[in-house]
This record gives sequence, structure tokens and C-alpha cells, in this order.
Amino acid sequence: MDFLRMMITGTVAYNNLEYPSVYNSAAGRSEQCSTETPGAGWSLVVNLTPDEDDRTDGKLSKHFKSVAQRDSRLGEYAGIHSRRVTDDGSIQVTVRKKCKTAKGKANLEPAIVDTQRKPVDNRAFRGGSKVNVMVSALPTNSPASGKWGMSLFLEAVQLVEPVYMDGGVDDFPDLSTSTDPVTSAYDDFNDEIPFN
Repeated sequence: MDFLRMMITGTVAYNNLEYPSVYNSAAGRSEQCSTETPGAGWSLVVNLTPDEDDRTDGKLSKHFKSVAQRDSRLGEYAGIHSRRVTDDGSIQVTVRKKCKTAKGKANLEPAIVDTQRKPVDNRAFRGGSKVNVMVSALPTNSPASGKWGMSLFLEAVQLVEPVYMDGGVDDFPDLSTSTDPVTSAYDDFNDEIPFN
């Protein structure tokens, strides 16, 4: 096969590695599903700096051209299929791993490790997390655009600086000592309940 294995460095935009998901085109978003759902997989959307985007595209373009010398079916290189520039100018790539191979064999979920290469149990890291992502890249033709380019397949993730939600409980005020009118009204209401 004409795969190129490489590492991409960036910042997480969207993490769909907690559970398998499938893209719902009618709703315009990924939705949680089982590993048996057709098209199910794990995915990660990563923001790239302009320098990382140039480095990544340069490496992929070089590989594509090398393969094209041996395979006359390949057309002109049109870039990374999953790359897009958002309205705010961010450069994003989506990397994905399907739950099943084309032959129906189950794939293992992508490995996630820390900076010491030890497994990470909490897969619920959020946007803003800094990551290294190991991918396999393959020259493919996009059915949507009809153009040739490189598809990125997720292998593993290294969490360099993870961001987790703390549940947000520390953001709430401590109402036990509050003189806020809403809290006072709530306390007055509780005082009137006879079985409290």
C-alpha cells in the first residue's frame, strides 16, 4: 500500500474519541452511536498553525507525487481532503478511524497516551487541548469533488496539554451565605413548607 505514516501537531477543535459517532448530514453534526452502526468511527478535528499546515501539506504533497510516478491513475494533487479553513481563518483537519474495516472486521479504538506514552483513561478532553496525532495518509480520489488528494486516517493521539471540563460547579456562587433576593425568597419558601 502507499500509506505514509506521519505525526501532526495541533490544538483540538472537536473531540469525538469518547465514543463512536456517525455524521448526521440532516442535523449537520456527529451523533453518538454503536460500533455496529454503518459508517461509525472515532474522529478528531485539529486546528493547525499556518507553519504546521505548510509542513503537513508539503510532506503529503511530496508523498502523493512519489506515488503518482508509479500509479498513472492518480490525477493532480488537490490537497488534504479533510482540510478546511473556517470563517475565523482557523485551519482545521479531521482525522478519523472507522469502527470496522471494509471487510467488516472490528477495529480497536484509537490509543490515547500522555507525554510519558502511558495510556490515558479519560478520553473526554476538550477543545484547546494540545496534541500530537499519528496518522496514516493515503492518496485517494474524493467522491464528492472528484479531485485527487490525501486522506488522513487516525492511528493514535498523544495528549501534550489536555483540557478537561471540571463540571463547572466551581463557577456557581455559594448561596448558603448569600443575601441575594432570589436566594432569600427561596429560603422563605422553604421555611413555609410544613414537612421540611
